[in-house]
Amino acid sequence: MTNYSDKRTEERPFSFYALFRQLLGYFFTGLAILLPSGLSAYVVYRVVVAVDSLFALSFPGLGLVVVIFLITCVGLLASLFV
Repeated sequence: MTNYSDKRTEERPFSFYALFRQLLGYFFTGLAILLPSGLSAYVVYRVVVAVDSLFALSFPGLGLVVVIFLITCVGLLASLFV
């Protein structure tokens, strides 16, 4: 009977280098997921604050409404080109 050895089932010795590489991979995967959404939220917040400061009226939420309207218009225009 032939004994076929499969590399996937072989036991590998513990390595801090392999653990570090795995953790580093998890870190960059998490960063790739969170960075675009966090950056988008920050930009939207800064634009809402900037739009609120443009209007002389003290109407709470007006900047948010204007920004949502502008984002929707940009989405509409982008969908016409795609």
